[in-house]
Amino acid sequence: MTKISPSVNPSRQVRRGGGNWDLSSLIKAFASSAEETNTNLTEDGLRRLGSLLTGVKLRYFVYRSSGFGNQANTVNLMKRMIALGFTNDIELIYDTTNGREVIDKLAVLLPGLNPENPQPYNLNGVTVTFFRYKESRSGKTVNRSVTSLVGQVPLCINGGAEMDSITDVNIANVLLSDYYLQLQPYMWEIVNTSDNPLSLILAKNASTVVNLAAQDSLQKHVFSTRAFGMPAPTEPDWTQLLSIPGVNVASINRAHSLVNAVATDSVLSFPVYGLYDGAMIRKPVIGDAGDMAFELIAASALAQKPVNRLTSLSLSRC
Repeated sequence: MTKISPSVNPSRQVRRGGGNWDLSSLIKAFASSAEETNTNLTEDGLRRLGSLLTGVKLRYFVYRSSGFGNQANTVNLMKRMIALGFTNDIELIYDTTNGREVIDKLAVLLPGLNPENPQPYNLNGVTVTFFRYKESRSGKTVNRSVTSLVGQVPLCINGGAEMDSITDVNIANVLLSDYYLQLQPYMWEIVNTSDNPLSLILAKNASTVVNLAAQDSLQKHVFSTRAFGMPAPTEPDWTQLLSIPGVNVASINRAHSLVNAVATDSVLSFPVYGLYDGAMIRKPVIGDAGDMAFELIAASALAQKPVNRLTSLSLSRC
């Protein structure tokens, strides 16, 4: 990948005398530089990735976790790759070590997915087939296996699993991939100071990983803070959602009403993710999820005091 040396101020319009900065020009200059750099890096990477993945299936791996983080991030990666034009058939390997934990979470993230019989599943026009992964321990030895998986592929992508070790029993070998690519959610390497998660690549048969945030070609530590965009989601088929056996009809109808309200600009949407029931060990906070929600609602109401509009607060607990 080509190393880019961006100009901090391509427009040369920012004044430099004794702190006398034109803030508007400064922001525009940095934004322009970042956009140019990311565009060049992305275009070059997509060309290389396109050559690597031509005519092969795209394989993804979803690992277990206490929340929805790596599952949601893996689904987002699948959708983003499709949006970028990678419409290869998908093989999704999901962890069954804790029974239905992961497949039930995927059923939340992929509307219409039947966790009892997940395949085949259609994701934005791409066929997804599912394979079961399982771990077991014998003393200090970790045994890893995937049921019915066949065929070597160039790449297997994961959205940020926090596994004890991926080299003792090389996870790329287990997933029948030349390279295992693990991408943490945005800035997770920075805010999670206790687990030290990494965005990395592990080659098959390798004994060490490549830390992506340590590579010059990826701007080193800046890699963890690079902004990225997701395409606006399409509105779901509400009739299809309501036809899912056992679905919570009231929740679907509430979601439908909220989407309509946001689409017509009848409310201001204020989505919030990650309110814990107790203080977080990594970054201690005061109060529980209820306290934080109240403070957010109060702050939002105060900020809108001059405006006679409704605010919707969407809460999602990990």
